[in-house]
Amino acid sequence: FTSVTETSSITLKENINPITNALDSITKLAGVIYDRKDGSIKHEAGLIAEDVDKILPNLVKKDASGNPESIMYTKLSAYLIEAVKTLKNELDSIKSKK
Repeated sequence: FTSVTETSSITLKENINPITNALDSITKLAGVIYDRKDGSIKHEAGLIAEDVDKILPNLVKKDASGNPESIMYTKLSAYLIEAVKTLKNELDSIKSKK
């Protein structure tokens, strides 16, 4: 059994601001299926770091030369939560007009 946790207590944070335009950011991302060049994995699902860097650079880790290298996928969940809340608000608004 493996689990991944990240420190997230408010006691460790400052300059806290809400995520804005999450739905817009999420809809600009493109999920892809690919094979790793080293042959280790086939038909893997994910995102391309260079593409994510253009939309959500705070979720991309760069190499020593400053080139996008990896994505902090667990942090993406905060954007997904805010995007779902936006969609729910829009749906609730549509329902209330009926």
